[in-house]
Amino acid sequence: MMDLDRTIKRVQTMAVFCALVSFFWIAILTATTIYNYRTRATSQAVQQQQDIIDEMAQQIVELHDRVYDQECVP
Repeated sequence: MMDLDRTIKRVQTMAVFCALVSFFWIAILTATTIYNYRTRATSQAVQQQQDIIDEMAQQIVELHDRVYDQECVP
């Protein structure tokens, strides 16, 4: 009877240990996924802003060239 009690106790301890390890792995994977998603979203937003800035700069250069051609070139 003593061996059965010890075996039950070991199984319970192992089950709790496995549950804790599983919980922490799920937490780590979830946190990593959220971090990667937010990083990718931030990266895409920065790229979109950079594209807008590049487009605006190109328009300013074109406008400057047109004004220069009309006013400064005889």
